[in-house]
Amino acid sequence: MYPPVMPDSTPRADRPGVVIFPPLLFVSCLLTGQLLHWLWPVPAFIPWLPRVVLAGLALVVAAVFGIGGARAEWRRYQRQSAPSPTRHACAAGCRRA
Repeated sequence: MYPPVMPDSTPRADRPGVVIFPPLLFVSCLLTGQLLHWLWPVPAFIPWLPRVVLAGLALVVAAVFGIGGARAEWRRYQRQSAPSPTRHACAAGCRRA
């Protein structure tokens, strides 16, 4: 015999399971920036060379994270040992009734 498709038919609460509420994360970042500005104010005009170096570092870090994430997603969606689409779909979790 096959197991039932839906063993528990009681409705569950609709909760996404996020660790922190996204607007709270945004507000906490803003408050942290304001606190840092109050404790250690940086002048509005930063000379040309440090600006270019900081922008270049930010671009390199963003590129590393972007390329790493894209490679991880590409590896995730590659079919490595599935010779047919049906076998791949069943390996990914098809339901049998």
